Amino acid sequence: MVLRIFLRVIAQSLQTHSPGIAQVDKATLRIGAVAFIHRFGSNLNEHVHFHVCVVDGVFEEVVGDEGAAAECVLAAPGVNFHPVSDIDEATLRRRILRAFVGRGLLESSEASRDAVLQIQRVLGRCQSLH
Repeated sequence: MVLRIFLRVIAQSLQTHSPGIAQVDKATLRIGAVAFIHRFGSNLNEHVHFHVCVVDGVFEEVVGDEGAAAECVLAAPGVNFHPVSDIDEATLRRRILRAFVGRGLLESSEASRDAVLQIQRVLGRCQSLH
């Protein structure tokens, strides 16, 4: 669930930064990404985190020769996601907390200050890695 939210925020950011996107239906755009959920650290301690490799652009399906479908890449130059510097953290945090409340993992009151501070600490550690 969290990985899906994370990739959706990345996709929206790539769509925003890709040139020529204004004349394209955003519903037809796709990102290229490979993601792994890494569950343990080097000492076999529980340490759930993601390893994600994302193409720096979006893909648009276009009709090729003789009606065959083909892919067209719309690059997003200058976008740097190392590791989460260009991702809107507030949007990511809000969506994750909303999903946790929706699934009953957090009470709505718990999703306020304490949960936000905890997620900020995690994201802060991610940013300090680069």
